[in-house]
Amino acid sequence: MENDLIVQLISEAENPDTMSERLSEIWNTTKSSRVRKAIAANPNCSTKLLGTAARLYIKEVLGNQSIEILNLFADDKFIKQLYDAYNDPASFAKSNNLLNIRNNNSNRTNIARALLVSPKLRSVSVLSAVCGVLTSLEFSREIKDKDVKKNVKAVAASNPSFFTMGSLLFLLNHGVIDLAQVDRAITTNLTKDSRPSYYTSSGAYVKFVKQASDRYETVLKFLRVHSPHNCKELTKSIKKDSYFLSDQSLTMFGNLYRDSLHIDTSKQRAVNNDNIARYGFVYCTGLSESVLSFHLSEIVWTIIAERNLKDVNVTDIDLEAIYNDIVKVGFDKSYGPFGPKVRFNKIESTLTGRLILCEKLLNLRNDEAVRFFVQSGMLNSEWYARGGSDNVETKLVERLNRINQDRFNNGQPLMFNYSELGEYETIAVVQINGLEHDARMFNFRELYDKLPPASGRISDYALDRLIAS
Repeated sequence: MENDLIVQLISEAENPDTMSERLSEIWNTTKSSRVRKAIAANPNCSTKLLGTAARLYIKEVLGNQSIEILNLFADDKFIKQLYDAYNDPASFAKSNNLLNIRNNNSNRTNIARALLVSPKLRSVSVLSAVCGVLTSLEFSREIKDKDVKKNVKAVAASNPSFFTMGSLLFLLNHGVIDLAQVDRAITTNLTKDSRPSYYTSSGAYVKFVKQASDRYETVLKFLRVHSPHNCKELTKSIKKDSYFLSDQSLTMFGNLYRDSLHIDTSKQRAVNNDNIARYGFVYCTGLSESVLSFHLSEIVWTIIAERNLKDVNVTDIDLEAIYNDIVKVGFDKSYGPFGPKVRFNKIESTLTGRLILCEKLLNLRNDEAVRFFVQSGMLNSEWYARGGSDNVETKLVERLNRINQDRFNNGQPLMFNYSELGEYETIAVVQINGLEHDARMFNFRELYDKLPPASGRISDYALDRLIAS
């Protein structure tokens, strides 16, 4: 019954013979946007009603060929502004700064809508200004019109690199541009001499990383076009969003870290090698939290901790599972110049906790896993053979002695810094950032050409472009 009434009202509203009084009556009878749009486009619509409709259905009002429109221009300066914005967006933008227009009665918002729905919209700068004014709801309401959306897509596609990152993501989330266009825009911005827009709201930043997770290179470039400290938003999200705890996410961030460490090391080494050659000294001796790889390292360790240690009792800690995650991201071989964020200091500080950890280390089947944990900095570097042969600490020291002896027999570097035979045997293991870690890569005091390996997820050409950017 209600649908039949709407159909009847639409028929009346579209009829050019319907009198203005009846159109006003219909307007007040229903709030149906379909009916009201038809009224706004009807040439018999009164000047007063057109003024009301203009703030809701701009495209229909400005497309109305009625002589009453001319009366509106004479009586209402705002409607004249609407018309100018709709009829010639480029000229309007030259003489009016959209952000300087007072938003009394939503005037600025409605002018932005007029610019957006104009079939003569051609300028990316005008579209960018509109994106900065309209809310997501207001923007989406206007581009429901297929012709409007088609035109807006064409404008955005003409020069996507013009937009700030905030506008790019705004347009992406409304289906105006796609991930490939965002990628091209970021690539262009990375190669510009001037710095691109580094700021993106925390929600948009995290959302994009999730959206683009199947486009690895795009995510890498997105992270690198922002300030490294933006990564802190991801670290916070990992603790709240289980999406980031999947194997796929762990692997992706592990690879992002590898590639960023390769890029950051390469960039810093190029600068320092040049300074050594020119002046005989360097300003930077190591990588710090000012580089992206520092924050990505923290993200990887946070994922490992959240996957394995969150709300887990000490007796239920699974060192095997933790080690498997470490191997997934290659941290068993090297986790670079930044220390591990997963530590067991608090557990080791009690005798019970230390004995539990010793037992868990003894239960590891792989000697390399044992060696990794005791040398990684995640545990205390000193170990004691206290008690008889059945004591777990003694058993662990015996296993470490055997591993160390095997390495000596094979001509490999020893594990121990020193050992003491006193009241009970004490050994101190060498602390290294992974079993194959090469500390010289990250010491910029000397000339050294070897770089940490990249992930292999992107081509050498793409990696070189990121290093050069």
